[in-house]
Amino acid sequence: MHHSSLDQLIPESAPDFGNPLGLLRACHGKILQHCQLLVDLCTYLESHPPDEDARITCDKLYRYFSVSVIYHHQDEEQNLFPLLLSAPGLTQSITAVISKLKLEHYELDRLWLKFSPVLKDADLVTLAILSDQARMLQLSYEQHIEQENAILLPAAEKLLTSQQLQDLGQQMKTRRH
Repeated sequence: MHHSSLDQLIPESAPDFGNPLGLLRACHGKILQHCQLLVDLCTYLESHPPDEDARITCDKLYRYFSVSVIYHHQDEEQNLFPLLLSAPGLTQSITAVISKLKLEHYELDRLWLKFSPVLKDADLVTLAILSDQARMLQLSYEQHIEQENAILLPAAEKLLTSQQLQDLGQQMKTRRH
């Protein structure tokens, strides 16, 4: 299995912590790319014997979803959501969207639990029968991220001050270092 596109998952021009909302949006794109990679891996293993590239891809997917995605959810739940919920001008509809997104994080984490041990152990035989579950995870992330990009991030751009955004970026940076 050859995935040269994996090396291109982090574009050179990715936003940094000085632009936390842009960084969250870029992370959304990377999550969707990794979901597609998971679907591709499962589909590949349905009709091909396990190989070293598949094992390497397992490791990369495991590390990405077990570290980067967890940080991303923490960025939103521990930092962005509370900032928005305390913002002047917050609407009832944004409050409802935040509640929905928090519940979806639990569901996404639950779906991920099916893959975590399988990828960690590079159990390529089991992965070959998880294509449907991989597509379910992908679809769930697509719907979730669509809401965040269309509603949550624009609300944050409108409601948060430049100081709050700067603090958000610093909190995100601290979480990773």
